[in-house]
Amino acid sequence: NVSFPQRFDSLTEKLTEKIYHSVLLVIAIVLIFSAVVFTVTRALTPFLNLHRSTFERWAGKVLDAPVKVSHVSFGWHGIDPEIWLQGVTIYQPKTHKVALHVKDFYAAISLFRSVEHLNILPNLITLSGVKISVRDQGHGVFKINDMTVSSVGGDKTGTLNAALTKAWLLDQSRLYLRNIRINFYNASGKLFPLKVGYINLQSSDQFHQLDGKVVLLNKHKTALHVIIHAHGSMSNARQLQASIYGKLTHVYLASWLQSKKIAGYRVAQGEGKMQYWLSWNKGHWEKAQGRVNLLNLALIPASKKPFKIKYLSSDIGWFPGAKGWRFTLDNVNLMTQDAMWPRFHFSLKKTMNNQSVHWRMGASFLEIRDVQDFLCGSTQLKARWKTWLSRFNPSGEVSNLQVGFDGSFQKPSHFALKTALNHVS
Repeated sequence: NVSFPQRFDSLTEKLTEKIYHSVLLVIAIVLIFSAVVFTVTRALTPFLNLHRSTFERWAGKVLDAPVKVSHVSFGWHGIDPEIWLQGVTIYQPKTHKVALHVKDFYAAISLFRSVEHLNILPNLITLSGVKISVRDQGHGVFKINDMTVSSVGGDKTGTLNAALTKAWLLDQSRLYLRNIRINFYNASGKLFPLKVGYINLQSSDQFHQLDGKVVLLNKHKTALHVIIHAHGSMSNARQLQASIYGKLTHVYLASWLQSKKIAGYRVAQGEGKMQYWLSWNKGHWEKAQGRVNLLNLALIPASKKPFKIKYLSSDIGWFPGAKGWRFTLDNVNLMTQDAMWPRFHFSLKKTMNNQSVHWRMGASFLEIRDVQDFLCGSTQLKARWKTWLSRFNPSGEVSNLQVGFDGSFQKPSHFALKTALNHVS
């Protein structure tokens, strides 16, 4: 006689052994099937190239433009098929002129989505090895190679509507661009050679994400890295919420700002980098914050010695509201040619009430001699005040400054000031 526990243990052991052998059999079948499929698809590659027109029609449908292909390869990623197209030429839909040459085109096909919709639907498209010339024609019109892209219309021959282009981009589950060279000419014809390291765009009905890095191919290699997360419809800004992070490095200010004047000053030299965070909420900017670092900044006025800043770093904030805005500088570290300031903060607030404009300014610390040198070289201070400062030549420190006035900087009214003066002479 065999007891019940013994019989149960024996049945359990046999069942476990059966399951074990079944799992091994399934794994072996999957491995053999994968090997056969891989071998067959590799062997079929020459045959696929004989039927390139089929893939050209499919790629043309995906890209919404006529396409020619030099070479076709096929493979598998798990259960999803993959297609590689090399030497891809994309033509303009209306004129059939060459629009772009793409070195490599890759598409990963979503098997389940394709079966569900009875259509070949990619869940990833990768384009690499593209050279583009972009010219700003003004009025929202750009010429990309020989193709005109307009933000205001696309009915003319050889013209694409930017809205339709954006709609195609957002219709892709995931689009990855890399190794893209762009020669961008601004409205005045100046060349800015760019290299797109990568752009990764993922989209669904209500969620969009973009991550990318672009390098300006100047001698300084200025680089911009951007990450965008957005929720809502991209076609309606009033229903869209977005957060933007960016990092800008190797910025040589003179090459960008030498032709512009800021408060009467021209930027002669200086190197900087910046991080920033922007928030968009249903039709308006909610806030903008950042961190700025500047080195060896030289500001040259019209008729005075240069004003030099050896080092400047600060947290920056801009907060718009219904009746105005507030601008802040926090954790400011400043070293000028003559002084090293302690860490301080600065704020400027503008409030509009009916026809009146109210200003409020605050600063935890100011070095009087540096402020005098800057104001005397700027165009924001009236001549009689510059004469007064030059005559008395004050020095010392200002702390806990609070200033309020109405109107404008040039014609203030209802002026009020509160501060503490230290070591003033």
